[in-house]
Amino acid sequence: MKDTEFAYAVAYIRTLENKMLTQQDLDALLLADSYASALHLLSEKGYRDAEEKPLDVLLKNELERAWETAREVYPAEAPIDVLLYQNDFHNLKTILKANAANQSWQELVLSPSVCDPQLLADAIREKQFGDLPDFLQEPAEASYQILTEYFDGQLMEIAVDRFAYLAMKQRAKQEKNDFLIGWVERNILCANLEIALRASHRTKEFLEGALIPCTLLDTDTLLLSALEGRESVISKIADAGYPQGADAATESLGKFNQWCAHFLMDYLKIAKQSCFGFEPILAFLVAKQREIQSVRIILSGKFHEMDVKIIKERLRDLYV
Repeated sequence: MKDTEFAYAVAYIRTLENKMLTQQDLDALLLADSYASALHLLSEKGYRDAEEKPLDVLLKNELERAWETAREVYPAEAPIDVLLYQNDFHNLKTILKANAANQSWQELVLSPSVCDPQLLADAIREKQFGDLPDFLQEPAEASYQILTEYFDGQLMEIAVDRFAYLAMKQRAKQEKNDFLIGWVERNILCANLEIALRASHRTKEFLEGALIPCTLLDTDTLLLSALEGRESVISKIADAGYPQGADAATESLGKFNQWCAHFLMDYLKIAKQSCFGFEPILAFLVAKQREIQSVRIILSGKFHEMDVKIIKERLRDLYV
């Protein structure tokens, strides 16, 4: 598909970007004198039924509305669905655990997703994994076996997370798009670094099963650093060309996660310079998700009457 075939979609997405929350808008939400006042401000900024809907429903509807709008304008061949893979794999973990515990899962799944959660639940219950989309078949069957044979929920979750990134990586390679490949590789890098930073007292076998192949930092090298300890991992992050990431990791894991958010958003800002191709659409959808995450942090903090400084520390950069 030619990049110019996305021209209309990109032009329309630009108009949606102009309606997104700015840093000034977030600051206004932060400074609102109450939860109700923050909801009122959000309503004025275009969040439908902000003052009537429960927070989770409000934000879920807002994200689904962004996806519905994007789907209406971008060509069907655009590989935007790769952004939903993590929702699908989250749903896989959720439904597997609920199935094992004989509990309901309907209120715990994420949307939108590529695979209908009910289809996923039926396939797991009936062990008909071939009914699932190709990218979910092997992960669902393998994860089901881990949970039912070893009764190890943590091991299952680690396996599912790894499958998720491998599926994203394969999808990006199929598209042969450098921007999408770069986005996925940066996500994998951040995931691997967090695994390594958390790896104290973990075995080599655990790390081999958790780390994902990455072109930005060799996993074998990272594994050896993880076995040596946290300071060795931080040194490796700096040596790999990410000194700010190393400084953040030295301070705390929370600060490192903030650095990862900045690192990923800085990459997406490249797409703002493009007038063609699917990259601006992908960037908009990621940015909208980040915006909603920021709103959730602020509104949850307001609801629980948290100090503004504490709320602000939890926020991430905005694309706009």
